[in-house]
Amino acid sequence: MHANRRDISPAVRAAAITQPEIRRVVERYLSATASVVRPKTIAGRAASLATFTEWLSEAHPEVSSLGELTRAHLEEFLIFDDHVRGAAVSHATPRSRSATTPAR
Repeated sequence: MHANRRDISPAVRAAAITQPEIRRVVERYLSATASVVRPKTIAGRAASLATFTEWLSEAHPEVSSLGELTRAHLEEFLIFDDHVRGAAVSHATPRSRSATTPAR
């Protein structure tokens, strides 16, 4: 298989986004960037956008397009995302933490 082969289309990657206008923009974005970046990069960006839009639909269901986003929305998401990622790191195994934890 060729390294840049795309098994999953941008439309399929964006299908879970519940806001129709945002989903269309994400599909266009993923389609446009798919020709210049590797599939793994597209998968990562799609996952990040899915996380953001899922949070947005729960925290701010009134926002239905990217034009309605404010700086306050983005700052709130960054705090949420940092908390979620921080929680994931705090659940790391002792072995993975030992590489960064100084010996006592």
